[in-house]
Amino acid sequence: DVPDAGAPSLLSLRGAAEASLGVLPGGIGANNVDFFTTLTPIINFSVGDLFSLELGPSFRLRLADFDSDNRASDVGGVLRGADWDEASDFGQIVQLLSAGREGGILFARLRPQRKKTMGLGHLLWNYSSQANLDYHPTGGELVLNAGPVKGEFFASDVLGARIFAAEVGWDIGGTFTDDANLRDRFVLALSFAHDANRAGLPFRPDKTVAPFYPETATLFHLDTSAVIYRSAELRWMAMAGLGVRANDRSDLGMVIGTSLDASVQEVGFSARTELRKSAGGFRYGYFGPQYELQRFSDVGLQDVGINQVTLPDSGSAFLELKAGIGQKLTFSAAAEYYFWQRLDLDGGIQFSLLSDWLFLNARVSVVGILQQPRTLVTGGLRWRILRSFYVMAEAGTAFTPQPDGSLLGRFHASAGAGIDFER
Repeated sequence: DVPDAGAPSLLSLRGAAEASLGVLPGGIGANNVDFFTTLTPIINFSVGDLFSLELGPSFRLRLADFDSDNRASDVGGVLRGADWDEASDFGQIVQLLSAGREGGILFARLRPQRKKTMGLGHLLWNYSSQANLDYHPTGGELVLNAGPVKGEFFASDVLGARIFAAEVGWDIGGTFTDDANLRDRFVLALSFAHDANRAGLPFRPDKTVAPFYPETATLFHLDTSAVIYRSAELRWMAMAGLGVRANDRSDLGMVIGTSLDASVQEVGFSARTELRKSAGGFRYGYFGPQYELQRFSDVGLQDVGINQVTLPDSGSAFLELKAGIGQKLTFSAAAEYYFWQRLDLDGGIQFSLLSDWLFLNARVSVVGILQQPRTLVTGGLRWRILRSFYVMAEAGTAFTPQPDGSLLGRFHASAGAGIDFER
């Protein structure tokens, strides 16, 4: 049969080239910034929604060195050495590799992780693997749906021994009845997460200095959830769970909470509140937005790492709000207040304007308010001026781990332009 010539092709090819000028933190222990130009070639090949591959490494070339020790550690005296000093950094070459359909029987994807949540997020919540300026891993996700059982598997770094997590969820209602009203209403889920902490180490220009290895961490959590009310526009759910840190203290955590999700056409809103009990080395949302910094310093710049911190046997209150208008506007904000006087915040907003020709985004994450606060801020814009030409800019705070495991806080900023095509 001759295919319909007017039918859209499933195959697509996109190419782009981006160039920018910017400032990044200087060398080890330096409080200055150096100037760079960044070149990013991008190529993307897709087959409908079944397969997609995008390659897009960023090459930061040093233009001005205000610390004479930096060029000695650069590749060829030009390419920023901290971006390519371990195997994990080569993960940045693959920006996306996906196979299968989301929600299908089997779905797999590789990509840098910027806001990863597993299940209800009691272990892995809004995790970003890109918070460390010198570490550029690509993470892997595998989802398997087998009737009433769903398995999700995650690796934060496919080229290094870092976070490995898994969750198996059992739809109890869908197991014992064919009643559609009972499917996905009563779920039991067991999750696990382990950080081997053998990749993403501090950059060492002098290889005679011994590497700094953060402590390992292993956590388990059991979740139960029940949808109390469900309609086309509204869903009300209650949840409870138990968690434990696998160590010599067997630190125990407990949680009880509720969530409400509402949607009317393209407008969506959700709210979630929880009362949590944490103790010792166990806390909720352990692998969170700033975990790649917290594993070196839990709060501030020179604290002990999160894997060594011992929390009081106490509680906390957690609140999360989300809202959105289709893909045009998304907003999220979350706060956790520990009753022993600590507050953590995380929030973000994204706009898509002018028929998707202008994108703006910003994210703020703060840990240790009322103690030694550390604020991670990122923001950027991309404005398509012509069909195949766009300008872009980004800026934010930057924290780089030092050879002794402490953090050095500075900032980064860049602006540039790109050209692209699609077939």
